[in-house]
Amino acid sequence: MSQKNLKSTATITSVVDHLESRGLVERIRGRDDHRYVALPLTEKGTRVIGRAWSSMPSRKEAILD
Repeated sequence: MSQKNLKSTATITSVVDHLESRGLVERIRGRDDHRYVALPLTEKGTRVIGRAWSSMPSRKEAILD
């Protein structure tokens, strides 16, 4: 994730820590390789993303008006 976003590993870790503490993502370690970490959205995270996406059209209109 850090390589694709050109951010430091520490920055990504801090962001993930914050998302996890708010209950938006869950860390799931790889069974065979504990360096691998999946970050699925929790139910709460899915709701938050859904609200953010649904509000985007109205925000775009407000910005363009």
